[in-house]
Formats: sequence, C-alpha cells, structure tokens
Amino acid sequence: MAAKPDDASDLAYVIDDPLDYGGITVWEVDGVPVAMAGRSRVVAGMTRVGATYAPGGDRYGQAVFAAACAEAVGVARHVVLLTTDVAGHAALGFAPVGELVTLEVPARTDLG
Repeated sequence: MAAKPDDASDLAYVIDDPLDYGGITVWEVDGVPVAMAGRSRVVAGMTRVGATYAPGGDRYGQAVFAAACAEAVGVARHVVLLTTDVAGHAALGFAPVGELVTLEVPARTDLG
C-alpha cells in the first residue's frame, strides 16, 4: 500500500482479514520480506489466488506465487486463477476452464 499512497482501500480489510484466515503468503530472504501473494477465503471448496506483489521485480514474484498456489491447494478443493499467461501457469498445474471476453460498445457519432 505504500507504493500506492492514493489507494483508499481499508487497511483492516486488505491486511488484517487475510492474515486472520491465512490468505497471505510472504516470501522472505534473510528475514526480509521480498514478495507476497494473497488468496481469497475458501467458499464452497474454492479459493482464488491473486494479489501478487514483488517490488524487486519478478525474481521473487514467481516463487511466492507458486508457494501461494501450493498453500491454496492444501486448503481448497478448487483453486481459481484469473490470468492472461495461460501457458506460464500451466506449469503450476492450472488448466483453462473458460475464457473471459471484454466487449466494448463503440461511441455513437450520429447523435447530432
């Protein structure tokens, strides 16, 4: 949140709540946090992995994401991930189950 000072998110909701249910995985090197990833609460046997943050670049981001996925598999029957990198996440055992399509209505120019 320090990287986005204008973010109006509620700190208790973003940090305290996920910590309460084990929804944040932190990757440390020599006792210093270098990356984190989060997951949603388990609902109906499903959790969604997301919110990966690695300020030093992708060096630790992939590792903490993989650790968060492994933790999620341990607590839920189904682990969901929204991604554009289908091939990259297949290596972690994810298989595509659907495709998200965004449609946009073009601006009308004949409104006079």
